[in-house]
Amino acid sequence: LLGVGSGVSFIIATIGGIVAWQNWGGPTALANGGFADYAWVFIVEFALIALAAVGLLIAKKSQYISSAVAFIVGVHFFWLAPVFQDPWLHVLAAWVTLASIVPLFIYKKVGISLVTLTCTMVAIPLFVFALRGLLIALF
Repeated sequence: LLGVGSGVSFIIATIGGIVAWQNWGGPTALANGGFADYAWVFIVEFALIALAAVGLLIAKKSQYISSAVAFIVGVHFFWLAPVFQDPWLHVLAAWVTLASIVPLFIYKKVGISLVTLTCTMVAIPLFVFALRGLLIALF
């Protein structure tokens, strides 16, 4: 199953790369000041992730780093929705944020490591939205 997912992801990434290359000079949502907003979101996100990771390492709670990173990534999509003028990013933000929290409560019950469960649950909405983006670009 992992191999199939990897293969499908590779195909989608390849098609996405070709579409991006063909439209490289076209207008983007980051024009007209959007890039500055995007850069600030990235800087804040990076800083928060670094602080969370270091804090969790110091507290000897490294098993929670993936959940913290996923939570911050989920929240950052709320900030990016207006930058990219895409209200669907709010859906992605809620889905990823929820997928970062749920594993904290169920990983012991289902017998899967927190890191594995968090990454799997977060990968699903990211994959769905990557596919959505590709379909929008193609059609």
